[in-house]
Amino acid sequence: MRLLDLIAIASLGLAASMAQADLAPMGVFIATEPLERIDPRSPDSLPGFQTEAAGYRIRTAPSLNRLVLTHHNGGRTSTLEITADGIPLHRPTGIVATPDAIFIADTGNRRIVRIPITNTALQTDRATAITHPDFRRPIGLATAASGELLVADSWSDRIFVFDLEGQYRRTLSQHGSQQGFLSGPIGIDTFEHELFIADARNSRVQVFDLRSGAFQSEWGLHVIRPHEAEGHLHYPTTITISPDGAAATVTEPWEDRQQIFRRAAADTDTIPQRLPLSADDFVHYGRGIDTYDRLLAITDPDTHTVRIFDLSLDKPVLIGVLGAYGDAPHQFIHPSSVAFIPPSEAQPLRLVVADRGSARLALYAIDWNPQEPLRFRPTLASFQRAVSMPALHRFDSSGRWARPIDPVSICLTTGNSIVVLDDANSA
Repeated sequence: MRLLDLIAIASLGLAASMAQADLAPMGVFIATEPLERIDPRSPDSLPGFQTEAAGYRIRTAPSLNRLVLTHHNGGRTSTLEITADGIPLHRPTGIVATPDAIFIADTGNRRIVRIPITNTALQTDRATAITHPDFRRPIGLATAASGELLVADSWSDRIFVFDLEGQYRRTLSQHGSQQGFLSGPIGIDTFEHELFIADARNSRVQVFDLRSGAFQSEWGLHVIRPHEAEGHLHYPTTITISPDGAAATVTEPWEDRQQIFRRAAADTDTIPQRLPLSADDFVHYGRGIDTYDRLLAITDPDTHTVRIFDLSLDKPVLIGVLGAYGDAPHQFIHPSSVAFIPPSEAQPLRLVVADRGSARLALYAIDWNPQEPLRFRPTLASFQRAVSMPALHRFDSSGRWARPIDPVSICLTTGNSIVVLDDANSA
């Protein structure tokens, strides 16, 4: 690709939420939602997005499970609850409007909600759901000039394409770090036949040709030193293209900033092709952590693994790695939490892993002997079984849960029972 010349950097201190920016010809408008309580430094946090339709500026408020409407005349603000197919919104994020409808990424319910617009009024009683069996975390929305709805799913690592009535057409890309592959796509935008994707966990922006679905170009390199800019990106979450396609603004909540780029001239130097990254090239640990004796287990969402360390020396020593990216019961999409189960006469040391991406709990046996020499062992952990939260929901006749459990965090009780913090049902 050609270099995009940096023309401005705005350090915006987005302390309350991740935000979508509308890049107008005369400047940048930053939409923040003061009602949100979201960690702006985590790529796992849910951003609120905004659009304009039916005489309102409409924002999604993930923590309120509602839309926030601000009227253009007088600036009156209200909130709106939406129900589609009998199910209310849960953690709404992305939003985009056409003359005939608005589309909302109902992330917590793993679906898109379509609300028709008639005579400039939102027909909320006619809201319908758009679903796909591979939706895991639909979050970023955009429309194309060809009359298509584009959905970025940050856990499926794909772009789903629908028509504006909600009929599925095709899927773009898949998980990976090579050119044309995605890891944690969040914000998307279009210009003519180009699709721009904030490829968050790959710390770059990728551009696809919507006519063919082919990779076209990329820009951005992962930061090496703290707060590097001038084209270096750190977990970019949203991208907005100016109406004339000449400029782009990229939001980086981790750095509390936006970088603004303009399209380069034809004779601009090119960026050297980046090398594909493997799990050993970088480690960004997650929030899930637990200890037993001198062992420490910690999640690594970027590499879709759990790592086990021995703490007996001055510095932790890596002795085992569990999992890899995939849908199989022993693999992970987004490992979020871990809990050791102490050994007993009947059972060895075990480790439970909560995976939000696949909505599963997985159980591993840990073959650890504290008397053995300290070394890395590929066979340290062996998979035993997994429990699917959607399967539990399907076969539960009690009606206790409105949605399948979303296992954000787990812990062990004194009786060796597992307690699950469930975001889907606020339980």
